[in-house]
This record gives sequence, C-alpha cells and structure tokens, in this order.
Amino acid sequence: MLLYIYTVGELLANTPHLPKPLKREIVAQAFCRYVNQFTEGNTAAFARMLEIPKNKVWMWQMGKVLPELNVILKICFTLQVSVLEFLTQETLKETSSKFPATPQNQVRDSSTKSLK
Repeated sequence: MLLYIYTVGELLANTPHLPKPLKREIVAQAFCRYVNQFTEGNTAAFARMLEIPKNKVWMWQMGKVLPELNVILKICFTLQVSVLEFLTQETLKETSSKFPATPQNQVRDSSTKSLK
C-alpha cells in the first residue's frame, strides 16, 4: 500500500507539468506501448499476464474507455513502472528496482475484485 501512496504522490507532485486535461489518447498510447514492450503487440497475452479481460485492454488501447486509477496502479505495479512514467510516455525501463512485481493473481480489474 505504501508503494501506491508513493506513486500517487509522485503523480500529484507532477500534475502542474502534465498536459491539461490528460487526454484519452495519451492513456491509449501508453497501453499500446506497454503491450508492444511486454508481449510483442499481443493484446490477449498482455491481458492474460495481468488477468484482465482482453476486451477491456483492447478498449483502453483504442481509447474507447479509461481504466480507473486503482487499475492503473495495479498494472503499473506489476509492470514495474510508476504511474507518472506510464502516463507521460517516458522511456521504458527494461528493469526497475523501484517497484517489485506482484503475483499476477493479485492484479485484477476493479469490477472483479475490490481493493482492501
């Protein structure tokens, strides 16, 4: 939980420097970038890796809908990137010691499992 607080704090601290409003296209591009990085563009494999329905990941990639912040937090935690990196399209890191990976079964969409 402390890690979530840190990454949200980092995002809030940098909010004045982010484009206003944060556009749907930026989130869609981020998802496309990470799907390409982690699963060579395979949306279904990326969705399986995160245990999120494939259609939700596809809709995020297409910019049809936006994921909730708690879902983005879980995804970023698993991918070992900060939310700020995810949303600002900063350079992807092959490895990061800042964010330890969480078991895949802990990453769920808020519609399937709520945060405690």
